[in-house]
Amino acid sequence: MIRTPIAIRYLVTGLAVVCLFGQARALDPNRQTSQYVRQQWSTRGGLLEGAVHAIAQTPDGYLWIGTEKGLVRFDGFNFSPMVPRSSVPQNDPILGLVTDGDGVLWVRMQAAGVLRYSHGKFESVASGPGTTLSLVTAMSQENAGGVLLSDL
Repeated sequence: MIRTPIAIRYLVTGLAVVCLFGQARALDPNRQTSQYVRQQWSTRGGLLEGAVHAIAQTPDGYLWIGTEKGLVRFDGFNFSPMVPRSSVPQNDPILGLVTDGDGVLWVRMQAAGVLRYSHGKFESVASGPGTTLSLVTAMSQENAGGVLLSDL
């Protein structure tokens, strides 16, 4: 059995206590938790039904929410269902959302593949002439601001 010096044990225990309980000071100690505002949104406010699969924010301040029933844009007060274009099924599940370094929203949909939203318009992201990226399984923003797509 390996013997650990007692000073190291105290150090590890102290670090664990700080890590576990340090977040409790994040709230204002002079306020009751009931004094904080909490708001809950539902389908009555325009949010589409079903599970939320992805959330992203664009530089213009909009929150984009991808659900199993489609894409919704939230301005802080209202939800607006966004239908990319007439050729996309209205209830196509949104599986991923990423904002790139230029502020363009990338949308990964179950049936329609990958779309980009920029300047109020959706466009398909094609892997070649006449094709779409329908087999993308994951998206992520890279450090340089681009978007990485995976088909694994």
